[in-house]
Amino acid sequence: MLNRAHRALREHRVTVYTAALLCLLFFHMLWYVNFFLAESLAGTFFLYPIPVLAAFYLYFRGLRDGPEIRLLLLFSLWLLITRVLNGDPALVREGYLVLDSLMMALFLSLGLLLDKRGRRICLNVVSVAAGSFFFALGLLGIYVFVTGATLVNPLTEAVTTARLGNVDFYRLTLLGVNPNTTALWFFFSACLMAYQFFACRRKLWRVPIVLCALVDYLAVAACGSRKVKIAFSVSLALLLCIVAVRALMRRDRRLRALAAALILLTSIPLCYLSFNAATKAMGSLRASPSVQTGEPAPQAAQGQGRYYAGQLTARPLARRTDSAAFSDSRGVLEDSGREQIFRAALESLRRQPQRLWKGCLFEDRMTVADELLTERFPNFHNTLLDVLNYTGIPGLLLLLAFLILLTARILQLLFAPVAAVEDRLLVLPLIGALVYSMLEPLFFFCYDFRALLSFLFAGFVIACARETEKAPDGEQAR
Repeated sequence: MLNRAHRALREHRVTVYTAALLCLLFFHMLWYVNFFLAESLAGTFFLYPIPVLAAFYLYFRGLRDGPEIRLLLLFSLWLLITRVLNGDPALVREGYLVLDSLMMALFLSLGLLLDKRGRRICLNVVSVAAGSFFFALGLLGIYVFVTGATLVNPLTEAVTTARLGNVDFYRLTLLGVNPNTTALWFFFSACLMAYQFFACRRKLWRVPIVLCALVDYLAVAACGSRKVKIAFSVSLALLLCIVAVRALMRRDRRLRALAAALILLTSIPLCYLSFNAATKAMGSLRASPSVQTGEPAPQAAQGQGRYYAGQLTARPLARRTDSAAFSDSRGVLEDSGREQIFRAALESLRRQPQRLWKGCLFEDRMTVADELLTERFPNFHNTLLDVLNYTGIPGLLLLLAFLILLTARILQLLFAPVAAVEDRLLVLPLIGALVYSMLEPLFFFCYDFRALLSFLFAGFVIACARETEKAPDGEQAR
């Protein structure tokens, strides 16, 4: 009787903990719909649940959920120490950064606390919420890309448009957010749809799932982010390999290996090239092929407050007949100035060697680079370099240790014969995130929706990989 009551109490605690974290996740997902309100709430109401949830987790679970959790908590502790060492002893300037970093461990812990059924329910909730939101956002982006309209968010005056910017092809900007960021949103949404396609038991549900995935694919193409297109191509090729190996399970192992190699070698370049074909197809839907001529984005009128409640407006873009404007002509290995940015990161360490052991304030990490580069950049476009610059070598070692352990769990789940297909598919967003983080900062640096969802996936992958160790040897994946 006592065991049953204790089990019920534990399940209640886990349910409350899960609900609170999902509220935080969806809050960050909707951030840019009204970022003025989101920033206000984040600085007041939504900042306090983080230390409360962290204390709740540590009180009931301690440090017994594995080395991955311990590494994340150590990083948060080291981040706090480096803020103090760099002139913020009261954490007035960057205390929020320390609290935000705790969310990495919190979202990773979710997969470790939930059982198999709980993880399935959690993923269903996330899939419905994120899939619906990004389906609507993707349709809006496709409409803008096809029609050439400029939509202005009446709450923030942020612009949704397709423009040239600093590239020579049409590129979609949603809610005023960097296209690299929005492309990763849609990639994660597509990975959730892939999981649901194999996890759902009713085939009729696969129709809206495929439709959502198609919208995500077209939105990624319209955003024109090479790094996300590479991540998408690699993940799709891996998906095809998983399905093919499952279909050939009773065949010779050498045949399965040959099929997997052929799929990887052919599907990755074909998928990457298909994005240009998709953008050209969408561009051809216009009455006359066109591209924006660099018209500046509309600005909020003077006297309008942050919560301006005007009407959603649409304005036609200037046009010219140029079909190449819908195709990304950049090569896959073209660095887009990243070589100079990486050199500036290393030069920052040479000029300020104290960064190697104690890092610097987050707001000061680009001060040296701004003097060296002709253009201002918000970061060093590489997770390792960014973490090294603002947390030093100890922070970088913690990041590398976590990535090594995570990679080991990914490989363990991929090659475990007892793992279900849908569980294996949970590695797809993580592989994409690892590819993305080599060309943009993500792990241990960003604490937005992209990063939180990445750690949620990481926790689920670690939990599934651990379950394969406990499964009977004769049990096979269905």
